[in-house]
Amino acid sequence: MADIDIKLPDAIQQQLAIPLCVDLRLPKPTLPQIRLPTGGTIQGIADLTKGIPSDCSLNFSLALQLAPIMGSIECIVKVLALITPLIDVVKGLGPPPDGPKLLKAIPEFLKAADAMKRCLLVPTPFAMFPFVKDILALIIAMLRCLVQQLRSIIKTLGELELSIAAATRAGNTQLLSALQCARENQQTALESTMQGVEPVKVLLTLARPFLDIAQVPDITIPPLAPTADLTALTGTLNTLQSVLQTLQAIVDTLP
Repeated sequence: MADIDIKLPDAIQQQLAIPLCVDLRLPKPTLPQIRLPTGGTIQGIADLTKGIPSDCSLNFSLALQLAPIMGSIECIVKVLALITPLIDVVKGLGPPPDGPKLLKAIPEFLKAADAMKRCLLVPTPFAMFPFVKDILALIIAMLRCLVQQLRSIIKTLGELELSIAAATRAGNTQLLSALQCARENQQTALESTMQGVEPVKVLLTLARPFLDIAQVPDITIPPLAPTADLTALTGTLNTLQSVLQTLQAIVDTLP
C-alpha cells in the first residue's frame, strides 16, 4: 500500500514538534543571603525533602532563619546604643578624682571600649543599611511569590466560574460536579496562599527597631481577608502590589 503524505497546518506541526531543551530546562534558583549588622551572613537552605529548590522555597527558608535572629539581637542593639554616651560620661570624670583605683580603671575601660568600636557602629544608620536593605529585599521576594500565586489562582477561579455557569446552563451534572471540586481546591489553595502573608507581617514587626535606626518609614500590610469573591480578590492583589511598589521604592533609596 502506498504511503500518502498529508500536509498538516503549521499550527498543528508546531504542537506536534518535539520541544527544545531550552524550553524544558528548569530555572536555576539564586541562593539568597542576609548580611547581619554584626558582620556574619546567613543563607537560604535548600530543603530537598520538599522537591526541587526554587527561589520561593529558598527565600522562605531564609525568612525562617532571620526571624529568631532579629528577635534575639534586638536587646543587644539597644544596649549597644547606650554604650557611647556612657563612655562620654566616664571620660568626663577624670582622672582624678577617684585616686589610684580610678586612674587604673578608666584606662582599662577605655581600652576595652576602644576594642568595641566596630560593635558601637551597629546601632547607627550606616551600619544598619545593608542589613535593612537585605531584609526588605527578602520581604519583596516573598511578596512577589505570593502575588504570582494569587494572580494564578484568580485567573483559574475566573475560568472555573465561566465553565461552571456553562455546565449549569447545559445541565451537565457530571462536568458541573468536577468543576465545583476544582473550584474548592482553588479556594483551599487561596487560603494557604493568604496564610503566607502572616510570616511577612511578623518579619516587618521584628524588623521595626532596625528599620527605625536606618530611618526607614513605617511599612504595614493591611488586613487581607481570604474570600472567593473575584472582585475582592482583585482588590487584595492590588493592595499587595501597592505594598511591593512602596518597599521597592525604599530599597532603591538605601545605599
